[in-house]
Amino acid sequence: MKTFQHILKYHYDQNPDQVAIYLQHAGQEDKPITYRQLLTHASSVQHKLESEGIQPGEVVLLILQHGEELIYTYFGTTLHGVIPSIMPYLTEKLQPERYREDLASLIQVSQPAAIFTYDEFKPEVQEALSSGTSVRSLLLASEVISASEPTFDLNRRQPQDTFLLQHSSGTTGLQKGVALSH
Repeated sequence: MKTFQHILKYHYDQNPDQVAIYLQHAGQEDKPITYRQLLTHASSVQHKLESEGIQPGEVVLLILQHGEELIYTYFGTTLHGVIPSIMPYLTEKLQPERYREDLASLIQVSQPAAIFTYDEFKPEVQEALSSGTSVRSLLLASEVISASEPTFDLNRRQPQDTFLLQHSSGTTGLQKGVALSH
C-alpha cells in the first residue's frame, strides 16, 4: 500500500491538468482545480511548515472556512507529512463561549504543533491557547498563497502512519478525535 503522497505525486506527474477537485459554493459555478493548481498552491504551505520547523508526524489544526485556502492548506500539510485536523470555524450557529472552551480543550487533547487560521480570527485562537501549550506556530492562511513546485518526499510517512485526525461534530459534548491512517 502506498501513502497519500505517492498518489498525489503520481497524479501530478501523470495527469497534471486533470481536474482533482471541484470546489462548490451555493449559487456559484463549480470551480475546477487541477492537480497542478492544487499541488503548486499547496507547496507554499508545505514550505511554510518546513521553515517553521514543524516536523512530519506532528498535528496541525486548520481553522479555516470552506474554500480554496482550506483546500490548499489541507493538501500542503499532507505534502509535508504532518497530520491535519480540520476544526470548525466560529459561525453564528455556535455559541461563542462554548466554542472557545471547546477549542481550548481540543488544543489540549490534540497537542498541535501549529495552527492555520485567518488574521481576523487570530485573537480567538490566541485566547484558546494556555500557558505551556504545544503550539509553536500560529500561521495565517493569507501568508501562504504563492505557488511553487511541490516537493515529494515519499519516505516521510508510512502507510500505517496517521494521515488525518478527524473529529466528530460534538453535538453531544466535546468532539471526539479519530486517527485515520493512509
